[in-house]
Amino acid sequence: MSAVEAPTVNFVTAGSSQLSNGVAVVKIEPLFLETINTSAGYKVLLTPTDKCQLYVSEKRSDSFVVKLISGNENCTFDWFLYGVRKGYENWYMEKAE
Repeated sequence: MSAVEAPTVNFVTAGSSQLSNGVAVVKIEPLFLETINTSAGYKVLLTPTDKCQLYVSEKRSDSFVVKLISGNENCTFDWFLYGVRKGYENWYMEKAE
């Protein structure tokens, strides 16, 4: 796997989805779940690709829920998820010597 460079050890995944009547449950790929510790928390960034405002209403161990604030109740969106690599929950950039 490759990773985005950061002072912490994170892995990322991304995708696209669509609301249905104002809600979407986005499943996180099982193989990706083997690499991160969801109990340590993860971040989800949303980019609407339609006229709407969205938010992440719930983060589960295997999925996250996106809900509509306003706009098209069936709007499309892109998402970007990053989480801490298993075994590196307390690691922060090491000083190079």
